[in-house]
Amino acid sequence: MKSKLAFRSSLVMAAAVVMALTSCSGAGTTGTEAASVQLSFSHCCSADTTWGTAVQQFARDIEEGSDSTVQLQVVPGSQLAGGDSIKEIELMQTGDIDMGVFPIGNISGQIPQTNFPQLPFLFDSYEHGARFLTGPYAETMNGWFDDKDLHVIAYGTAGFRDFVSTEKLFNTPDDIRGASIRIGAGEVYRETFEALGTKPVDIPYGDLYAALQQGAVNAAENPATFILNDNFYEVAPYLTRVNYMYQPVVVAVSAKTWDGLDAPTQELLADTAQSVFGKQLTDAKNDDDEAVAEMESAGLTSSRLSAEELEEYRKVVSPVTETFKDKFGDELSEFLSAVDASR
Repeated sequence: MKSKLAFRSSLVMAAAVVMALTSCSGAGTTGTEAASVQLSFSHCCSADTTWGTAVQQFARDIEEGSDSTVQLQVVPGSQLAGGDSIKEIELMQTGDIDMGVFPIGNISGQIPQTNFPQLPFLFDSYEHGARFLTGPYAETMNGWFDDKDLHVIAYGTAGFRDFVSTEKLFNTPDDIRGASIRIGAGEVYRETFEALGTKPVDIPYGDLYAALQQGAVNAAENPATFILNDNFYEVAPYLTRVNYMYQPVVVAVSAKTWDGLDAPTQELLADTAQSVFGKQLTDAKNDDDEAVAEMESAGLTSSRLSAEELEEYRKVVSPVTETFKDKFGDELSEFLSAVDASR
């Protein structure tokens, strides 16, 4: 069971980290008393998730590649933003946090186009998603962030999102209809689960375990590594592997910080991020499969849907994509063409 005392203690520790980083972070670190550039790096989830592990590798590679002249101070769980993953992005935009990685939909309130990659059943496989995120359309996506004071250096993935429930498997759309389900941030989530006839609920990620345990919701949708590492399977022991959404994550630097870095440091950050998160894109499938196997060994009941069962879900949610086509016209059509070209 989660410890509220431990969580409060972590926030106190995070506040101390914020104070320390405020005094030494960013490109302005100069003088003989400071031998290295120290950059704060924030992300919203556990250090043991598929991208949390990649962040740790990224930090090690940056320190090694710079001979310890550039160091990343990594703080997970959005602790630098008091546990608020949306505020975390805002602090990156103001330069109060130097760098971070976040689910692309978390900024959809500012950049509506970031809903595009999260349209339901858009990507066929992990390999398809990786080809797209490292392909030519990535440059177009980078441009979405330029006007929002963020410089994107790479993309990773949280993996495919699945359904977890306290009550039963959701092998058909009829099974999930009426469920009270916690959803992620973004318009796509709400429209998708309204189309499925559920009752979508906005709950902070950090409160989800308790919400499932106490019955505030009876379902959630998350990647398998998150369900494992945040122990959701303990209180929601039914996992339906529907792979309804492939979720990109954005590795970005505050524009304020980026503009103050010298060219060699910029190149080191970008090249290292693309190397580490490029590998993470290909490793994500194994990470998810291993997470499911571990949860099954602990008593989780899971199912992987057949092609026929998946088609039933696709039919129900297909109006969501059509709604976005009506709203975004040619811009979305160009995006979908790029997705098709990467199959």
